Amino acid sequence: MINEIDIFIAVAQPWMCDEFGHMNRRFYAAMFDDATLVVLRFLDVDDRQGSLGWADVRTETDFRAEVSAGTILKIRSSVTKIGRSSVTIRHVMTNSSNGETAAVESCVSVRFNLQRRESSELGAAVVTRAELLFAA
Repeated sequence: MINEIDIFIAVAQPWMCDEFGHMNRRFYAAMFDDATLVVLRFLDVDDRQGSLGWADVRTETDFRAEVSAGTILKIRSSVTKIGRSSVTIRHVMTNSSNGETAAVESCVSVRFNLQRRESSELGAAVVTRAELLFAA
């Protein structure tokens, strides 16, 4: 089992910071969204026709430490829940310089049939891949 993987490395650019010198939450959201897409691509190995997709139905972010311009950030991700048609992904953003946790996000993504516009079962291949990243 892999359990948790490094997904994303980024720099908090000065233009990402608000008037108080801290990275604005919209950029946390963008980084976590990119990390989610990487995890979903890892899971989604069986849809060659492009008929299935993913819909994020819930996100929750806990901000734990300030991030200022120039901070190198790393996101590690794992799967914390595997449902019939959904996975819950946990992302932990850390400051690479000091190891401090900057933010944690939980994201529920539902497997989605793009033609019928409804949820779809994950399927055995997706479940098998999700189990590789499963961390209780």
